[in-house]
Amino acid sequence: MPNFKPAPPTNSTRPHHYNKKPFPKIYKDGVLATSGHVIIIRSANYGRMHIGKCATKNYGDVGCQHDVTNHVTSACSGLDSCKVYVPDDWLKSLQPCPKDFAPFLVVSYRCLPESIYTFDLQGKTIRRK
Repeated sequence: MPNFKPAPPTNSTRPHHYNKKPFPKIYKDGVLATSGHVIIIRSANYGRMHIGKCATKNYGDVGCQHDVTNHVTSACSGLDSCKVYVPDDWLKSLQPCPKDFAPFLVVSYRCLPESIYTFDLQGKTIRRK
């Protein structure tokens, strides 16, 4: 398992800046919030969203993806660290792309100060205390 690198704390209390991190297939990585901060997931998609490092040839519309925000939110939001295995059994069952394309997970997240927010993960709400 690779070492975690702490996500930078966000000084602003407004959720307007999110980190975006791709998690390639088979690569196991995670997010670790700095002390006193917790992870908030904005969005997560699993599939092949665009041409990049792994798919350098243009195959036309590559947009084979699933919105997996709820899956990643339930695993990570409100916590100070999180690991989502790519692919886990649930992600593997989605099969968003043809076999020629290796899918990956792209997560947009933010680390917010735990002291000023309250989290209701059932209703997926974040409120200032």
